[in-house]
Amino acid sequence: NENFQKVIDNALPQQTSEVINIYAGTNENAELSNFAIRPFSETFDLSPIGMDSETLTFNTVEGAFQANKILYSSNLKNYDLLPQFQKASGANAKALGKQIKGLDIKSWDIDSLSIMEELMMQSFKQNPDAVAKLLDTGNATLTHTQDKSKWGKLFPQILMEVREDLGGAASPLDLLGNLKIQNQTSEEVTTTLGAYETEIN
Repeated sequence: NENFQKVIDNALPQQTSEVINIYAGTNENAELSNFAIRPFSETFDLSPIGMDSETLTFNTVEGAFQANKILYSSNLKNYDLLPQFQKASGANAKALGKQIKGLDIKSWDIDSLSIMEELMMQSFKQNPDAVAKLLDTGNATLTHTQDKSKWGKLFPQILMEVREDLGGAASPLDLLGNLKIQNQTSEEVTTTLGAYETEIN
């Protein structure tokens, strides 16, 4: 249906060559950084200190990420730092992470990427406003140029994957909210979607 295809074309994100840099230190799109205050909950293993796993809330991804180093350390006293990681700002959490004693660096380096991926995904899934801001970047290439560590490349890559996963492929019904920009009346929308359903059935 030509009318339906026109709606699809207009509603889906358009390809762009735009580049958006994200770096909290220079306040460049800081709301999308791991230092942003974006409270979310994560299950944390407390069995090494004789307690059941518990759902903890962290203010930032950085706080949760650095706290996970505790699980890769041999010093149980590191668990005393958990409340600080939960409330810490991004910068403070990063500094606090350097206080972790007995860290198994080799194991941490192996697992840190998958941990970061999970934490970033959860931080956005649990904060709809943050998802909206991320999706507002459209198909722009995201960068993190000031960071010269491995995260300078990995962080924006993960963020774009999160954007893709949470944006998803738009289905006809999902597009209802976007059809307003087409200036279509509700009757026209119904007709368009009806024609589509007829074609695919």
